[in-house]
Amino acid sequence: MQTTSTPELAGHLRLVIVRTARRLRQEAGVELSPSLTAALATVWRHGPLTPSELAARTSADPSFYDVGLKMGAKVVPGSVRRDPSNRQIDFEVSDGVRSYPVTYRGLVPDTFTDANDIEVIVEGRLGRDGVFRATEVLAKCGSRYEAAAQGKQA
Repeated sequence: MQTTSTPELAGHLRLVIVRTARRLRQEAGVELSPSLTAALATVWRHGPLTPSELAARTSADPSFYDVGLKMGAKVVPGSVRRDPSNRQIDFEVSDGVRSYPVTYRGLVPDTFTDANDIEVIVEGRLGRDGVFRATEVLAKCGSRYEAAAQGKQA
């Protein structure tokens, strides 16, 4: 196992944060606060936020609104509304504590249904109006994959 000295590690982390901040400034078109930069670097390293984590971040730092990020949660059963004429889909996601309405324009995966326990990762921006505007929707249906895996083992 290779050990890294503290100054080397600090230098590497500074470089990563500077590059991440530069990329985020380009995407957001605004200057990011140091706290927002640190929060986004954490999200980038640790994956999508839950709705509760997103609510905590936005209440702690209002500049967190309208910044591109990923959120992982379950689709609230019965909340899916489709408008086929313009390929728009509106639905609600929740982690059991906090929920957000989501709107998306485009095609969703086949695994995205109005059934129970549909897990999604949505990528996009949370608006100040509380609506998450997704640019990408990834869906997973655990029971479908588990059934397929059990069928192959038999």
